[in-house]
Amino acid sequence: MFPGILQSNCWDLYSCQPDHYAFYVKVLRQKEAVRYTVPVEDRVWECLMIPTPDGGCQGIGVERTREHNLKEQWEVAIRSCPFAIATVAPNGLMLDCAPAWEKILGFNPTGKRYQEFTHPDDIAADVNLHFRMMEGEFDSYSLMKRYIHADGHIVHVLLESGIIRSTGISLAYVTDITRDVAMQEQQRLQGEISTAILEEEFELHYQPICLLATGERVGYEALVRWRKNGEILPPARFLGNLGERTIGLLTFEVLRMAIRDREYLRPHPTAVNLDPRSLKDKAFGVKLKRFLEVSHIDPIELQFEITEQYLMDVPLVELLLRSLAEDGFQLKVDDLGSHGYSNLSLLTLDYFSGVKIDKSLTDKIYDPTEGRRTQKLLSTLLLLTERLNLDVVVEGIEAEEQVKWLLNNGYEKGQGYFFSRPLPLSEILESEG
Repeated sequence: MFPGILQSNCWDLYSCQPDHYAFYVKVLRQKEAVRYTVPVEDRVWECLMIPTPDGGCQGIGVERTREHNLKEQWEVAIRSCPFAIATVAPNGLMLDCAPAWEKILGFNPTGKRYQEFTHPDDIAADVNLHFRMMEGEFDSYSLMKRYIHADGHIVHVLLESGIIRSTGISLAYVTDITRDVAMQEQQRLQGEISTAILEEEFELHYQPICLLATGERVGYEALVRWRKNGEILPPARFLGNLGERTIGLLTFEVLRMAIRDREYLRPHPTAVNLDPRSLKDKAFGVKLKRFLEVSHIDPIELQFEITEQYLMDVPLVELLLRSLAEDGFQLKVDDLGSHGYSNLSLLTLDYFSGVKIDKSLTDKIYDPTEGRRTQKLLSTLLLLTERLNLDVVVEGIEAEEQVKWLLNNGYEKGQGYFFSRPLPLSEILESEG
């Protein structure tokens, strides 16, 4: 939306004039968008130059007229707007973006095309509506879609897009207003989860924990799957946006199924993940203790895994974990070494009986740049766990070379696709003969 603009143009930067060429070189070197003004005869052009995927540049120039103060007022309004509003060029380039975009995406998308941070599964629908609007089929549209945040998580938004045409301008612009609808999405998903629990749409797949030397199975990790509309969804597809109470309900459903299946998996124990979000619910601990009591499960048959990254704030969960350990249940620190850090002080907590080393470390055992340091780190971790009398399982083993290195350096147990992918109970029993 550029009031007061009489002409817009795109140019070939490989044959541009010297004033543009200096900025062209700057963009190529810095790989970042550059905004600048260039005087052309008695006019002034406002230009935005961005790097393109093929290593070149593309520029958009807008002629300023004596009414350009209206455009400046528009830009001031965008910068002060509390909503995520933006001006978008016909090719999807974000021209002016309000600061509120940073709250949604973790960065300001000015100079990027919206396709770059739209979820891959949503690009086709969004692009289709965008270009149909540009062709005059309609003047606006609304769309529920997903963006990818700077840290990688999915953001659910409601996009309201409208076309702006000014007199004398053949090239149209679009204004986008985006609202974060994560709360609405969370509520919708929580309703679906509750219904799915009642209709028993969830099932467990078990991944064997094996002796590295022989491949003999010595335990199983229970991993929940959602059979929805004929598709089997892994946890990453539905756990991320759930609240504490819904996570708690799902945890009890997983425990119910794991305890039900115990008669088929004895004598090897079953490990169940405790989502730390449910542990923050004060009522969850009381309900969990009661659930385990009435199930009459022998503590030796059930182990609990708690992801390392969520154990930084130990006081929130320490009371429950210590109580479970006193009742005889084994507790393990899960994903040790994930997310680029490890809080080794967790290993000193006496209610933990073991650790599971994260796949990210396993993957780097033979990495060309990080392999040697990773091997030294794994050797040191094994020494620490042996001194503290902690059981150790290495996750994410996918290659025979990894197994050989781990065996040669003192590790005894592991899990991963080298031994078996997670399987439904029926396939676990078939594979055991």
